[in-house]
Amino acid sequence: MAFGDDKAMSAEAQGHNMAIIVTAAGMTGLTVYRVISGGTLDVRGAKNTTPTGSGIWTGADVEAPPGKTVQYAADITDGATNVTVGPVTATGQVDHQGDWLLPTGNPAIATNILVEAGGVGELTRDAQQDVQPILNRQSPVVVSFGRRYFEGEIDFLTLEANEAESLLNILSYPVVMFVSRPGYGFDEPVYLALGRAKEERTSPFGWETSRRWNVKVTKVDRPPADYPYTAIGVSWLTRENVPNTWTTAAGNYANWREYAGYPA
Repeated sequence: MAFGDDKAMSAEAQGHNMAIIVTAAGMTGLTVYRVISGGTLDVRGAKNTTPTGSGIWTGADVEAPPGKTVQYAADITDGATNVTVGPVTATGQVDHQGDWLLPTGNPAIATNILVEAGGVGELTRDAQQDVQPILNRQSPVVVSFGRRYFEGEIDFLTLEANEAESLLNILSYPVVMFVSRPGYGFDEPVYLALGRAKEERTSPFGWETSRRWNVKVTKVDRPPADYPYTAIGVSWLTRENVPNTWTTAAGNYANWREYAGYPA
């Protein structure tokens, strides 16, 4: 039997994850991806990965869009032959049952959060412009560049001290995926870079544990599925010596906006 003759793949929605299983005798490596309109999107943690057991890989797409039917496929190898599995249509749809913040560097600590009524306020979309006044010309020459992603603020509520601690942990990650219920204007999960966070008491009583958080956010691109996250405290020399060197990083991310160290 040739490699891949027994290949199989399945995907099933389980809460706010999409559980995925890929099997093939002799499989030594694989990349799992979501099939989307116009292309594919690698599943985070499943690019150029190895089987979790003998001839089997089990994992999850924690960034699957909620309320939508999705398809998956995988490229598998035995070290000599490459075979494609799928695409297959996932069973069921992801349902987060609320609003979630999911750090892309550590999806295991995703937290269900409370967004205040009106907590997603004004969103601005600036355009970079270079204005050059010209001598003896009534109007200036204006060179406009691409319009930027939106910037704004979101108000969260935490009711207990442990909820505040979980939120603070997530706020230490520079990029998170924000999954929201209908009504905020986001049809799909969005990726946000988190800026200034302001904590306020919601009550004049000192014993009250609830807090209001005003967090500045900027929409960014989804970090690549194989992006190397660096733990806080790792030296620059260690960063330079990892497989993705400064040269590689500079070539892939010339503007550096996605190059950030993540907590372990």
